[in-house]
Amino acid sequence: MSRTGWLIGLGVLAAIFVAAVPVVDFARKAGPTGVGLAAKHLCSLHFVSGLPIEQARALYVDPFVQPLTRWMEVTTAGGDTLTARALGWESVARHREGYGCTLVFGDGELQPARAIPAPVAPDPVDEEARERRYDARALTAALDAVFENPEGQRNTLAVAIYDHDRLVAERYAEGLDATTALPGWSMTKSVTATLAGIAVAQGRLDPDAPGVLPEWADTDDPRAAITLDHLLRMTSGMNLVETQTGADVNSRLLFGEPDGAAFGARQPLLYDVGSTFDYMSGSTVLASRAIRDVTGGSLAASHDWIEQVLFEPLGMSTARLEPD
Repeated sequence: MSRTGWLIGLGVLAAIFVAAVPVVDFARKAGPTGVGLAAKHLCSLHFVSGLPIEQARALYVDPFVQPLTRWMEVTTAGGDTLTARALGWESVARHREGYGCTLVFGDGELQPARAIPAPVAPDPVDEEARERRYDARALTAALDAVFENPEGQRNTLAVAIYDHDRLVAERYAEGLDATTALPGWSMTKSVTATLAGIAVAQGRLDPDAPGVLPEWADTDDPRAAITLDHLLRMTSGMNLVETQTGADVNSRLLFGEPDGAAFGARQPLLYDVGSTFDYMSGSTVLASRAIRDVTGGSLAASHDWIEQVLFEPLGMSTARLEPD
């Protein structure tokens, strides 16, 4: 081979190596969070919601972790533990009564289950109110439309319509009913903001006080300017980027770390505090940490407080805020 040929060959190899480095780094980060997401959500959907593993995978997991799902193996053990494995990565989640499911890292021990309130019987449909206030035929047609799933573009699982505290219509997907607990996803951000408001009203938190977390107590730390209000409005400026690639900081915080808040609190700033809105679930995780710290400082104490100030007054006997 000529000298020119060798140089071209070396150039091609160098280009392949340069291109491969980012791919390998991406896989190194995204692989563990992919199996972590699968283990956590399948544990919740199976042990809390009562869905079969395959149905849970089809609904909530496989679409999120493509193409990893084609190599995914899922097993359960002991009636409370689920393990997801793929390409050498493994993640374990365990269910506890009263807390839902939590990812387990290494030899980490979980606090024991806690007593939960007796479930409240689901409301029956108020037939009289429905007939008096609605066109029943139109209401049924609306529900039909919501549950249609043209070309897999819609995947409605449950609808309940209330009018002045009266249930006037409900419908559920196959295998679900009024007692099925479903993931709240980012609706939990609204629950967290409500709990923050209650803590503020009780004098436990000041929404405008700087240094909301002890990790940022040093006044020379630029993160010391972050307040609870910044976290709830997602204007903290923290590097908690949420791109949902599996390799992003937020995915690693949620599904790859035993203490998501501690991991998030260690991240640097991307922007000046208060200057930029950037949607990031990790910001709410940090806010929830601040709430826990002022409501007993432990999992059991904070959950007791949440039950007393929010769930019990609302009659929510089956709600679960699943911790890391």
